[in-house]
Amino acid sequence: MVIPNDGTGSPSAPLRLTSQAAATVKKRFEHASQDLTGHLNGMAGLSGAISEGAGELSGDIEADVLAFLQSWTSAFDVLSTSTALIAGNTNNLAVDLDALDRGSTIDLSGS
Repeated sequence: MVIPNDGTGSPSAPLRLTSQAAATVKKRFEHASQDLTGHLNGMAGLSGAISEGAGELSGDIEADVLAFLQSWTSAFDVLSTSTALIAGNTNNLAVDLDALDRGSTIDLSGS
C-alpha cells in the first residue's frame, strides 16, 4: 500500500493499494463470490437429501425444508453479491452510491 504523507502523519492524498496488491485483493473476493455461488447451487441437493432422509415423514417437514432452503439461498445470494461488489470497488477512489441503490442494476464484472 502506498501512503502519501504531508509530514504531519496524516495522508495528504487518498490512499491507494499498489496495482499488485489490488489485484490480489480483487482475485480473493472474486473467488469468494464464486465459491459462495457454488455453495448456493449445492443447497438444492442438500434439501432434497434432507427430505429423502425423512422417508415417510418427508411430508411433515416439507415446509421446514423449504424454509431452510430459502434462508440459505438468501444468505448465500447476499454474501456472493457483497463479495463481488467489494472486488469491483477495490482500489477505486469513489463508489457510485446511485448504482448501489435498491432496485438498481449493478455491474459485477469488475470492468
